[in-house]
Amino acid sequence: MRVYPYGTSWMIEQGGPRSIWDEVEEALATWSDLGKPGPDRFGLVVGADGGQRVWLDTPDGRSWPTGST
Repeated sequence: MRVYPYGTSWMIEQGGPRSIWDEVEEALATWSDLGKPGPDRFGLVVGADGGQRVWLDTPDGRSWPTGST
């Protein structure tokens, strides 16, 4: 990904197997929809298989995989 000034705005170029900027925008929208929770409301759980999940408020509550194994 490359970000650079373009006139009075910014240009973003994406390449490779993932669209990182699209993922950032999606994560920001989700965070905003959740009421912009602070970092103290998040945690991390690692399963016996090594899979990782980030959770909000409680380990049994809403969670997202990290993509790491």
